[in-house]
Amino acid sequence: MTADVLARLNTLDILTHTGIQVTVAADGVATARVSTIMPHHLDSGDAARINDVVIMGVLDCALVAPAILVTGGERCATVESAIKLLDRLPAAPFQAVGQITGRQGDLFTVSVRVEDDTGRVAATGTGIVARL
Repeated sequence: MTADVLARLNTLDILTHTGIQVTVAADGVATARVSTIMPHHLDSGDAARINDVVIMGVLDCALVAPAILVTGGERCATVESAIKLLDRLPAAPFQAVGQITGRQGDLFTVSVRVEDDTGRVAATGTGIVARL
């Protein structure tokens, strides 16, 4: 089931356009990874850096993905989030790693960190995701 859900998730237009690939570990931790940096990922004022809005978008993907996966592919959406931008990311591959930290019925609490390939954390976030 998880493989089918991942296949459907990874073909969503927004993920293919932004170059995000979602994977999931055996423990349910979801990773939203951008492996190929494209011009629309970059900050218009500093092309050597990833745009903060892109970082927030990938973080949100990692908020929602664990809930979608645990519900077997049901529609889910972030209803509340708090994001802390800690550091700028260079124009290089990066990922957001999200895991469910709590659940009450159709509401999931999720924690996410955004990191580069060296493991340096550039942003963190928490959110409440609802099954729709």
